[in-house]
Amino acid sequence: MATKTKKSKKPETLLDNEGSSSAMIEKNLKRALPTDIAFKGIKVKKTKKTQSEQSEQSEQFIVYPVDDMIQKTNNDNDELKKLLISKELIDVREEQIIFKKYKNSEIINLPRLSENKLQNRMHIRKGKLPFIYRRNCNEIFCKVLGSIEEQNASRGLYIFGPSGLGKSYSIYYLVAQFRLYNNLRVTYINSCEEWWRSHEDEPYEFLLNELICTFSNDELSPLNVADWIEFVNDGLTKRLSNKFDELKENSKYSNEERFKTFITGLRKYVREKEYLWVWVFDQHNALHKYNALAKYPFSLVKTLPTRLDEIGLIIVSVSANNEVYPKEFESWEKFSMYSGYTDDEFLEWCKMRNYEIDRDPQLKSQLDSIRFWTNSYPLELDLWHWHMTNADGSSLVEETSKYLRMRGTQIKSNYQTFRKSLDHNELISLNSCVVSMILGSTSPGAIYGMNRQFMYEKSVSEGGDSRETIVAIHPLAQQAIIDSHSEHPLKELRDMVSAVFNKDEYSNDTKGRFAELYIKMLLEYTKTLECKIT
Repeated sequence: MATKTKKSKKPETLLDNEGSSSAMIEKNLKRALPTDIAFKGIKVKKTKKTQSEQSEQSEQFIVYPVDDMIQKTNNDNDELKKLLISKELIDVREEQIIFKKYKNSEIINLPRLSENKLQNRMHIRKGKLPFIYRRNCNEIFCKVLGSIEEQNASRGLYIFGPSGLGKSYSIYYLVAQFRLYNNLRVTYINSCEEWWRSHEDEPYEFLLNELICTFSNDELSPLNVADWIEFVNDGLTKRLSNKFDELKENSKYSNEERFKTFITGLRKYVREKEYLWVWVFDQHNALHKYNALAKYPFSLVKTLPTRLDEIGLIIVSVSANNEVYPKEFESWEKFSMYSGYTDDEFLEWCKMRNYEIDRDPQLKSQLDSIRFWTNSYPLELDLWHWHMTNADGSSLVEETSKYLRMRGTQIKSNYQTFRKSLDHNELISLNSCVVSMILGSTSPGAIYGMNRQFMYEKSVSEGGDSRETIVAIHPLAQQAIIDSHSEHPLKELRDMVSAVFNKDEYSNDTKGRFAELYIKMLLEYTKTLECKIT
């Protein structure tokens, strides 16, 4: 009996007071410790190293014998616990895990958390994932902790933000944290894209691999995890019928029905043990792209909050784009991410890339330029690094300028394609959002035409008052948006400001503010053009 995953056909592309409250997970839920058991050999897909990234993303089959699989799981958790203790990120008091408050950023080499194929942006090296511990890791942890402590009636958490912020890395660390708790069971879908691809070829194998990882050390009776997987794949074999005769009726059905029986059994087990079952679905956009959410098992994303109720928490992570917002997530708790690396996180990135900026003023100058134009987005810094790695020998300044032109052109092209897809009313909405972005004025009432890949609504405070405005994800995106307009980039803005002055319903104070913002924008835009690298 074996499980396997389908090799992805998608080419690799390069585009994220000491924590005493965290101990309440175990204290409040009063969960018992699980007991380890052994099960039959499990076959999973392992990955090989590639020459370029030395990552383990090619695939081969390896059979893990009973004891080896359990020992591997135990070793990974023990290694992770020792690692985080050595980094002073956790403490152990009276057998409880205490996660400490964020103090500073640093590089951590995390163990692999899944034997399924990870998303293409994650590069495993020698069995480890190089990872920069960031402030947002603590922020996500606290948000999820609040949901676990039953402050979240929806039992769902929706994490979103632009692509390239490092959300997936922060979620990977979150899963690593929660797997140290004896009273939590975490099922981690690292890539919904890979899940969908695998299911097309080998139904349920991807999920079964993750459930092995989730429950491999649990004492399920009368069937253990390996028995259940055999039941899902092969029905009620003679060996299984001797262990659990009650499955005979369900054995007639399809893989889907047998898998549902398996999930029901796991839910019953989690409830009896008073555990909490956390499901994490990363890169959830793929399920929209393939219109898969209405089909089982992908519909689990929508149905699990109700099925698990108080014994479950469902976490979905998506990249902000222009898809229709899923109605099923409207009642869920939200957590947004829009910030790139902080100064100390950027220094850790430099260490990871072997950049000694203190010894190379020109390198520091060019990296400062990239940081300014991209708001220190991790993906943008990585793209610049890969661009420089494959440079043709031009100077550092020339290559940096070339990179910024290339990225600006890409963003401009994407933005123009988006504009062409809009109807008349959506185009008016988009133009109003652009005006708000440039002026820093209050966002328009209707933002349904906003390009969410490059813009978002942000709350700002002035003089004790707060308001919503539209901002670009970074200066390079803002410049590309302005440059993408066929006429002079300020013409539409000028026309809209003129319209304000021609309407009687606006007070003189409002008109004065618009005039002030318009003049300020002109000065800033002129300065930007002078500074722009061309």
